[in-house]
Amino acid sequence: MGYCRTGVKGGRGNAKQTTTIAYEKSSGNVFADLGLPHPEQELLKARLTLQIYRIIKARQLTQAQAARQAGAPDLTIQLDLSHPPAARSSGEMLSPR
Repeated sequence: MGYCRTGVKGGRGNAKQTTTIAYEKSSGNVFADLGLPHPEQELLKARLTLQIYRIIKARQLTQAQAARQAGAPDLTIQLDLSHPPAARSSGEMLSPR
């Protein structure tokens, strides 16, 4: 655990207020840090989702076009292309029609 000190100048008399904030260094896997089950699997799904999102966005594909190019005409790719994916799983992204 580490500590960070922040300083803020006050308005009256230029009084300075200091706050100490405790923090913990991340393991590099937010799912493990949060204590979720199967954190490695969740991280892999998140990375896969982000990569698929980036490819679809770069190619300027619609969801239907992306599904066809993925060879999955019976699937619809459910991505809100106006916002990057958060922690959405690949199972939520690729679902039967």
